[in-house]
Amino acid sequence: MTRNSQIPDDFTLVPAGVGFADVLAPLFIKQSEEETVLRMRVENNHLNGINICHGGRFDDLG
Repeated sequence: MTRNSQIPDDFTLVPAGVGFADVLAPLFIKQSEEETVLRMRVENNHLNGINICHGGRFDDLG
C-alpha cells in the first residue's frame, strides 16, 4: 500500500506536518463527542528487521 491508499470509511487523513504525522503516515482519525479513534496503516517503512511492524510504531500512538 502507498500513502495515497484509500482512506477508511468515516476517517480523515491526518495532514502532513502535524506532530509526528509525517513519521507515522498514513495516520487516520475519527472523532465524536464520546471518543477519538486513531487508525494506522503499516507500510514497508514501518517494518523492523524481521518484517513485522516495529514496536516503536505502536508506542507512538500510546
